[in-house]
Amino acid sequence: MKFLIFIVVTFTGQDISGQVSTYKRLISSVTIDKYFKDTLTFTAKWDYPWYIVDDDDGGNMENTLGGELTETDTAHLYHTANCRTNHQGRHNIRYCNAILIEDTISLLFPPELPAYASGLLVYIKDNFFWTEFSATYPAPTGRLSWDITKQKLVLNKKSYSSGDLIKGYLEIEFIETSIDANRKTIRNKYYYKGYFKTPLLIKD
Repeated sequence: MKFLIFIVVTFTGQDISGQVSTYKRLISSVTIDKYFKDTLTFTAKWDYPWYIVDDDDGGNMENTLGGELTETDTAHLYHTANCRTNHQGRHNIRYCNAILIEDTISLLFPPELPAYASGLLVYIKDNFFWTEFSATYPAPTGRLSWDITKQKLVLNKKSYSSGDLIKGYLEIEFIETSIDANRKTIRNKYYYKGYFKTPLLIKD
């Protein structure tokens, strides 16, 4: 439940530190590569949920959020992405979830908890897409905004149905703007890029 609350907070634009998120939308065309090479071997890798710690042989597991272990806690979560970013320090992003809502596909790249608290949403409609980046910080920073300056999305086909595997390559560059305690404006440039392969689910 705590993880779900964090995800909702991260992507609704108001975080626990009182920071307010704003976006400037950049809409671009999707590139279709019907010869997209399916060499995404990362899908053979898996991890336990981020809040589970275990010893090397998996014989001693603990839920750091408290409570008894359940089947969900010990599930093998197979990787659905192999992306990387330099926001909040260079790190990899292992997961992507895809949801079909009416005529729009949403790709969610969630935060790599507990160390990193940033995520990316990609919306795909017809042959166009736009992205929204969001992040939280442990200390208040005032107003935050993320301006997407460059973006590229490659998919293996033009249209998808529920249950299909959606796979491709994503690359964005963005400027994060914040205001410090002295009302000084700070701008930093970051990237987010990599591959994904995940089943497309339909919203109930």
